[in-house]
Amino acid sequence: MTIVLNRIDDRLIHGQVVVGWGQPLDVKFIVLVDDAVAESDWEQELYRMGVPPEMEVRFHSVADAARLLDGYRTDGRAGIVLTGPHPAPAVRVPHAGGAGRAAGARR
Repeated sequence: MTIVLNRIDDRLIHGQVVVGWGQPLDVKFIVLVDDAVAESDWEQELYRMGVPPEMEVRFHSVADAARLLDGYRTDGRAGIVLTGPHPAPAVRVPHAGGAGRAAGARR
């Protein structure tokens, strides 16, 4: 497995990500890409509270995520990359593979 979902969502980590996508896809890690959250221990702790202990959560700035993305792509576990609150970080972080769509977008 590898990155199974790329998601642009201003809510970042929430129930739909964890329960609606994470559990059915057997996700083992979530990478949250947001410059402000990457610098805020308080916000990181709030987001961690919504994730079960079997899912690892990583917080990165856009620059760090772009540098580390290849490692996540080759990780043997299934993972999700989240960006928000707008698509700019998703455009700056190279495409991570897997499915991807903005929150609320219809196919």
